[in-house]
Amino acid sequence: MTNRQRGQPKKFKKEVFGDLVLQYYKELWNKQNAGEADMPTLFGLYLWLSQTYDVSFRTVRRCLGEYWPDIKNDFENMRADTLVRGAANGLYNVTAVIFALKNWCRWADKPADDSDDKINRIGDNIEKLTNIISRQTADRRIEDYESDSSAVK
Repeated sequence: MTNRQRGQPKKFKKEVFGDLVLQYYKELWNKQNAGEADMPTLFGLYLWLSQTYDVSFRTVRRCLGEYWPDIKNDFENMRADTLVRGAANGLYNVTAVIFALKNWCRWADKPADDSDDKINRIGDNIEKLTNIISRQTADRRIEDYESDSSAVK
């Protein structure tokens, strides 16, 4: 065995960290109920955790980004819910919340749904093609098309 340095053990167990993230958001919601407007940020989670635990920002970031991406997904979903709720209650600037949702929570503008219009256009095209196909045409031979000056060559 070599004398390679080993990494330090994780500061939190997965279940404990997940519960702490949930507790952080519960506290934010309680603050919103009291009219306080703390933004739900990764740094805010770090500050909240550092009141009780000897933890670095890097550790918190790694717990969400590298160790447990499913908890990061929960963190982002709760962040989105908290932002929307805060904006709806007038605690956060709506424009800032939209910006945060697009950048932090990967929200995107939903394009207008014009599927009914597309269906109508497809129906119109099918009707036109049906009319063209059902028209009677005079019998012609291939030679007629070859000598026709309007034919595409």
